Amino acid sequence: MHSKSRTMKWKMSVIALTLALSASLLSACGQGGAAATDKGSAAGGQETVKHDPVDITFYRPHTSTKTEVFMDQFGNAIMKKFPYVTVKFIPDGDGAQPEDIVGSGQTFDILIVSIGFINDFVTYGLQYDMSPDIKKNNFNVNALEPSMINFVKKYGDGKMYALPIFTTAAVLMYNKDLFDKFGVAYPKAGM
Repeated sequence: MHSKSRTMKWKMSVIALTLALSASLLSACGQGGAAATDKGSAAGGQETVKHDPVDITFYRPHTSTKTEVFMDQFGNAIMKKFPYVTVKFIPDGDGAQPEDIVGSGQTFDILIVSIGFINDFVTYGLQYDMSPDIKKNNFNVNALEPSMINFVKKYGDGKMYALPIFTTAAVLMYNKDLFDKFGVAYPKAGM
């Protein structure tokens, strides 16, 4: 595997873990500059850690998400929390379909995609098992929606190719009177 691909996959795993953190983590304060530092624990007396600036490019195909919307939802909070990170975004549109992006050699670090489009990117070999990174960073996947984690593990044959950052829930509403009229049992949870 060549260096650029390895760097891209490393960035994907690190930032994917970051995105999965709670909104309060992402909205915490940060100070900015060309090279920023994180303060160590005052109680632990740890040294200050210096970070080199890094650009991270996000790609969210199959949506109409505009750059401004993406920055409001994710980018600005990431840069506030991690001032050494510059967030870039590839908006969906003409010339920005998955086959266009991959075919042109344009790179991105983080893919945000609906589960219905995961196969598009497996076709191009862009999946990366984050399981070792999750373990190394003691990231608690049990804090995430269990059905989503189960789906990802099942899809990846036990590997963690993705982390959910949000999900939608389908609901079933029904008219009890109609069921009563025809003598049919009501729908049950988990059906």
